[in-house]
Amino acid sequence: MQLVERHLKSFGLIKTGVDKGISGGGDQRAPYICIGHLYFQTQEGYAKGIAEVGSILRADIPNFTNTTPIRQISEVLD
Repeated sequence: MQLVERHLKSFGLIKTGVDKGISGGGDQRAPYICIGHLYFQTQEGYAKGIAEVGSILRADIPNFTNTTPIRQISEVLD
């Protein structure tokens, strides 16, 4: 996340977080290995940042996993 913070802070990145998947409930495996959270001041800031530096960030993903990332954009409600 240090790379993310360095490249996206100027686009309104407020904070980051990472969840490690440990279970899907009961004996089931977690559906995701991990989930990274990026909190931005605006959705537009995120879009502009990813358009400008997303290729740098995506190029770093294979250093951590061989799985294909899934992206979801959400709105924090509380």
